[in-house]
Amino acid sequence: MTNRRLETERLILRPIEEADIDLALEMNTDPEVTKHLGGPLSVEENQKRMNKWLNLQKEGPHFGIWLMVRKEDNRKLGTIGMFKMPVDEEETTFTDYIEIGYRSIPEAWGKGYMTEGAKEVIRYIFTQTELEEIAGCADHENFASQTVLQKIGLEPKGTFYCYSDDLPFFLAQKDKWLAAYD
Repeated sequence: MTNRRLETERLILRPIEEADIDLALEMNTDPEVTKHLGGPLSVEENQKRMNKWLNLQKEGPHFGIWLMVRKEDNRKLGTIGMFKMPVDEEETTFTDYIEIGYRSIPEAWGKGYMTEGAKEVIRYIFTQTELEEIAGCADHENFASQTVLQKIGLEPKGTFYCYSDDLPFFLAQKDKWLAAYD
């Protein structure tokens, strides 16, 4: 991912940094936030996750984690990431898809921040990289995340085997997405 900072009306989106471990810890240890993501992480597991997020930036122009910050008060609200979609929960093998994923603190839920930020990330990916499609998946019972995926322009495509399960699967094609949202 480039060092390019993105902005929307209410948000600043910037590459995640080591100093953002506070937000990672806040989100990744919260049972509500991690309910559909495998459950809360220990402090040690959180550090490993943070290191993984930081290393993603080096994998290519369309990989990485953006930190979502509210402009009005500089509150860190969550993360939006682009990464290889894993086949298994251990993330040892991967599908051919590049996935958008996100999480935020409960304070940000239901206010449209994730939709606003994720659309800007997709716009950036589709206009500044060669990526032709973006995938997403969500837990069967995570209807809020499935709704966000559709609001950001990913279309339901049935189920797909990823994260060691057949999960609801969504896909956006570059030309179609740009015609509708850019």
